[in-house]
Amino acid sequence: MIMKTGAQYITMKSGAQYMIMMYGAQYITMKSGAQYMIMKSGAQYMIMKSGAQYMIMKSGAQYMIIKSGAQYITMKSGAQYMIMMYGAQYITMKSGAQYMIMMYGAQYITMKSGAQYMIMKSGAQYMIMKSGAQYITMKSGAQYMIMMYGAQYITMKSGAQYMIMKSGAQYMIMKSGAQYITMKSGTQYMIMMYGAQYITMKSGAQYMIMKSGAQYMIMKSGAQYMIMKSGA
Repeated sequence: MIMKTGAQYITMKSGAQYMIMMYGAQYITMKSGAQYMIMKSGAQYMIMKSGAQYMIMKSGAQYMIIKSGAQYITMKSGAQYMIMMYGAQYITMKSGAQYMIMMYGAQYITMKSGAQYMIMKSGAQYMIMKSGAQYITMKSGAQYMIMMYGAQYITMKSGAQYMIMKSGAQYMIMKSGAQYITMKSGTQYMIMMYGAQYITMKSGAQYMIMKSGAQYMIMKSGAQYMIMKSGA
């Protein structure tokens, strides 16, 4: 975990977990197995490890990291950041404008809005709710259905093909093998997954995320960003 004044950055590694905190000029490194506790007068910083649970609390603005099983939660007062990982589902939320990334099975959904979203998982049912308009995603057997308040979106699975149709503009999600394509009329968005490679493209400015082996590459038109992971 790397904390910067104002914003908070967290990096966690499975197995042996490392956390780095910066407040003032103090750095703390934690590794799972050992136990550390730090208290500061005025503002209180506490790191507790009990089983597989970690908690960091600061008076005034509250930071909390909880690890129990496979779930991680990071909260900051005022603007709230929450990262939850349970099973195969990842959710990232930020107060105000909320971002959510859902991964279940081989399907990835990214949603952005200034409203509030709720995700519920019960059995094989996934539900996404947005204030005002309502989005519901249901999985039963081999059929997927997405319904939107006002306009209706339906996603059906027949064989290995997924299709979403909207009146006027057409949205199509096709799955053939391990490839997913999402198209929007006018500007085109494409998400392709095949093997271990993920590519996200946006018309005009091109964004590309490639994962092959242990290499991650993010490319943006003009400037190029590259993240490489090899071993650690």
